[in-house]
Amino acid sequence: MLYILRREGTGLTGLKEILGYLKNPAQIVLSTRQENAQAQAGDTVLKWGTTATMQGAAIAKVLNKSPAIQMAANKRDARMLMQREGVPVPKSFLTVNDMIASLPTPNNRFVLRPFKHSKGHYMRVGNAAEITIHSKKRAYKDGYISQFIDKVKEYRVFVVSGKVAAVAIKIPENADAAAWNHAAGAVFDNLRWDAWPLKACEAAIKATKIVGLDFGAVDVIEDAQGNPYVLEVNTAPAVDSEYRQQCIAKTIDYIIENNSDWMETGDVTGWRDVIHPAIWTKGRKRGAQARAAE
Repeated sequence: MLYILRREGTGLTGLKEILGYLKNPAQIVLSTRQENAQAQAGDTVLKWGTTATMQGAAIAKVLNKSPAIQMAANKRDARMLMQREGVPVPKSFLTVNDMIASLPTPNNRFVLRPFKHSKGHYMRVGNAAEITIHSKKRAYKDGYISQFIDKVKEYRVFVVSGKVAAVAIKIPENADAAAWNHAAGAVFDNLRWDAWPLKACEAAIKATKIVGLDFGAVDVIEDAQGNPYVLEVNTAPAVDSEYRQQCIAKTIDYIIENNSDWMETGDVTGWRDVIHPAIWTKGRKRGAQARAAE
């Protein structure tokens, strides 16, 4: 049995659609109302944006453990962790003094965010002097500052067990806006496998692993030179695309049926090196043949 333990207010409609594509029996459980759910040995629990503990989860397989979800939710700590561990992120600072120590010019722009944020709320963009002024406001206590990247593309990469399930490109309503998110009118278009941005995929996989997640929807921006920068890893993303719902269902079924864990990725020369075996069935067959030959 699969239990999807969700935080209240997170994508129930999309999760219900995912359940419809699953081959294995599943139930959505609200984290604050678990009276009729009890995980047993052999069950799988997927935590969808919640740090709550599922009843009986100590004997079940848990995907996205609470410490990792807590880390991902704290955007500041997750960003600094990724920066320390070599994930490509916009250069980030914990204090105004750290930003000033980077010797900014008057033309350098920075982004100021609270330590927790969503939907582009409380995003301030400005030069060092402007950011210094805004940083004194209560909303930015314990916040963080990032180098502003003049992005030309933004992706959401869905990572499951170290492989990519799907990639969507964000199409903004206003390409000059700092935030390209759904709340600001952006839409997601699914990318064909041969159009996947491989550097962004590699960065997303590394970010998900460093944060400690089994599943994550990673927002990655790209500059004019094709360099990727991870912004954040989402643990309860909106999944309103039928294709992405199907992809997530396939990867969950794969985990259950194969009792699979994190899959490492070696050298990446094409999409076949990063795609989840549940999505590219030829890759799954080749992997099985290789294991049988060992």
